[in-house]
Amino acid sequence: RQISPEAYNAAGKHKALLETTFHVSTLQELKTGLAMQLGAADIAVHAGSRFSKLNSRGICGLDSGRGNHAVVCDDLIEDGGTFLFDMPNSWGLSFGTEGRGYLTEDHLKQTIQYHDFFFIVDVVEDD
Repeated sequence: RQISPEAYNAAGKHKALLETTFHVSTLQELKTGLAMQLGAADIAVHAGSRFSKLNSRGICGLDSGRGNHAVVCDDLIEDGGTFLFDMPNSWGLSFGTEGRGYLTEDHLKQTIQYHDFFFIVDVVEDD
């Protein structure tokens, strides 16, 4: 209900091809796909009151839960021996750093067991 009619119509012109979309079962598969730059991943996070409170490094706050918000993850960053998942968010450019924040493995460990994660490798525009 928060999407403008123009944005909704524009989104309808893009369709993921079934042959180029695949299911992610584990965090290792997600990390591998991002490291190989296969495409963006559609994932679930739990976005509670802490989630929008990013720390000084741009990492989203951790809320406990099964997940209640779908986001895109499009890059994997190595940070001092751990990995951060780079996420452009749908909440506008004022969120995080120009609309982007980082997720930790702890954000995703709790949601991947309840939600389907997918890589979207290729998207085509309908004419």
